[in-house]
Amino acid sequence: MLARLPGPVRADLRRLSPRARVLAWAETESGHAVALAGQLAWSRGAADWGLIGWHDVVRGSWDSATSQLAWQDGQGREERIELTRPGRLPIVFQDRVEATFVLERRLGQGRQAVVVSAQRRLDDDQAALIWRLTPIDRTAVRPDDLEEAERLLERLRASYD
Repeated sequence: MLARLPGPVRADLRRLSPRARVLAWAETESGHAVALAGQLAWSRGAADWGLIGWHDVVRGSWDSATSQLAWQDGQGREERIELTRPGRLPIVFQDRVEATFVLERRLGQGRQAVVVSAQRRLDDDQAALIWRLTPIDRTAVRPDDLEEAERLLERLRASYD
């Protein structure tokens, strides 16, 4: 699949991640989005690339009606790109993100819920699990629910690590 990417894109990817293995790619409004074995890369303009490890995505979605691939990272930052020719990228995106989750528990209901999760790196099988508390809506979560989620996270971490 790497051979079918345009030459400048291949050169950029080799510079960003010399041993990167391309799983799928798509055209975007500003260039390309490329699913690599350990991360997603997307161009934001000439030689300007964004990178996110699959293990850093806590929530993602594909909207086929608008051709929008969207995700949220562990710090709550959101990103969205429009795929003009999506190909297999949305499916690979979902598969890679789901493969990182070892555990996911939801506490609470609706916007007040908090998700306790553990994710693994797909590019480093010796790395420790990444434990997170992710509120569904940071403005709606109650302090008591957050404290309960923190206690659950510590119990689960103790049993897994």
